[in-house]
Formats: sequence, structure tokens, C-alpha cells
Amino acid sequence: MSEGMKRSALAKSETQFLSVVALLVVLLGVPVVTSIGPSSTHDQVVVRSHNLEDQLRAPASESQNVEPAAGGLKKTPGRTNNLITLKCGVATTTHQVQSAHVRLQGGLCHNAKALKVTNLTNGFSASIIMTGPNEFSTDFIDLQEGENELQVVHLNGTKEVLSTKVQLHLRHPANVDQKL
Repeated sequence: MSEGMKRSALAKSETQFLSVVALLVVLLGVPVVTSIGPSSTHDQVVVRSHNLEDQLRAPASESQNVEPAAGGLKKTPGRTNNLITLKCGVATTTHQVQSAHVRLQGGLCHNAKALKVTNLTNGFSASIIMTGPNEFSTDFIDLQEGENELQVVHLNGTKEVLSTKVQLHLRHPANVDQKL
């Protein structure tokens, strides 16, 4: 093979190679360039504001299938009844529960601005989560086996405006292991 034919074959293979590379650049470059361009109305980004209201604590989730029962007690479907709704004006309520933890919910009473919930049996103080302007929920309150007495104190500043007792009896169902 002569020197000229070798150069011609080499130039032809270089041209084919460059053509393939150019084609790949176009095929891969077009989607990249179009994705960098201005976003459409479907791709709007929602930015959360940093207002104080957005930083308040709130429950991670709330049960949507809770049915009210007699005596202000709400039972969740299944084995446990661990959400108790308190009503203003009721000094003492009594409930039987089957869970080692309960939550309280209700409204602030008598123009109270704050709330304090304590399990007097074991000293556990619950965290209060404001779920509305005058509505609250607690985190899960630890219970001891047997009788538990919760104290719910409504406060207006440092002044106590209402105190409610919640008597709980922790009883495990017969078909559940007795270990907590």
C-alpha cells in the first residue's frame, strides 16, 4: 500500500471518528441545554417562609379514623385507647387504658395562656403542643402499671386558673404479653 493511500484511509477514519463524536455531542447536549433553560410553570419551587408560626411544634401525625366514645374518651381502632380528649369544666375524669402511653388533647380553659401536664404517679412532665389558637395536644405520657394520676393545670401567666385530675388505670388485655 502506498503512502498516499495510507494517508487517505487515515483521513477517512479520522473524519468518521469526528462525525460520530459530533453526533454524540449533539444528541447528549440538546437535553442538557434544554433542562438548564428557564423552567416552565409546572416546575415551580415552593419555599417555606421562616415565620415564627412555621417554627411552632406540631404533632408528626394525627389519626384520621378516631371515633368519639362516651365520657370524653376517644378510642383508636385496634387494641389500644391512647388519646383522651379533655373538656373544660370537668374537674376529674377516669379512664381505663391498655397502653403504657397516652396523649391528652383539648382546649385551653378560662382564658388560660399556657398548660402544664404532669403524671403525679411517676413525675413525668408532658410536652405541650399547641394545635390551634386555643387547642393543645401532648406528647405521649409514660404510665406505670396500675393507677396513674395526671394533673392538668391551666395557667394565665404564673397564676393557676384551673386544675383537672385525670385518673388512669393501666390494664393490659389478656392476649398481650405483660412486659412493657
